[in-house]
Order: sequence, then structure tokens, then C-alpha cells
Amino acid sequence: MSLSIVPFVPLANGQRQLLNGVNYDESPDYLKMEIRITNTVNAPDSWKKYLNAPYNDDGCIWLAGVLCDGQFTGSTVTYNAQIGLKRVQKK
Repeated sequence: MSLSIVPFVPLANGQRQLLNGVNYDESPDYLKMEIRITNTVNAPDSWKKYLNAPYNDDGCIWLAGVLCDGQFTGSTVTYNAQIGLKRVQKK
């Protein structure tokens, strides 16, 4: 099985901005499922122990991080469009 991860950047007002720039929380309800699915990144199930984020009601792991120069960095993963999701080795 794989994990469904939705990387997002937390905004100052508590809302979530997805990697494509969409503010998920301000999106209309009828579009939220499609927006979430198109912004989901799959990872091996074995990565579950490295992620510090719980499953949400929708079965996804919402993973907070920062976005800089097109690269998302969370606590234990990085993501960019060319490479995809990559686990960061702790030193």
C-alpha cells in the first residue's frame, strides 16, 4: 500500500495553501475533493514512521512545510516537480 500525502504551506490565518498555489480552505466545497486529489503525492507505506502527521478524515496525511524556489520542504521530506517526493535522511 502507499500513503496519500497532501503537502501544504500553512498560512498566517491558519488556512492551507497547496503546492499549485490554491488556498484549499477558501475553495468551494464542490471542488475540494478534486483539488485534494490533484495535489496528492503517494509515498511508500514504510515512510509512515518518518512522518509526524496524523491521517485526516479523508484518509490523507496533510503534511505542513515551506515552499521556496519551487521546492517543498517538510520535517522529513522534500518535493519538487522534477524529482517528486524524497525522504530526507536524518544525520
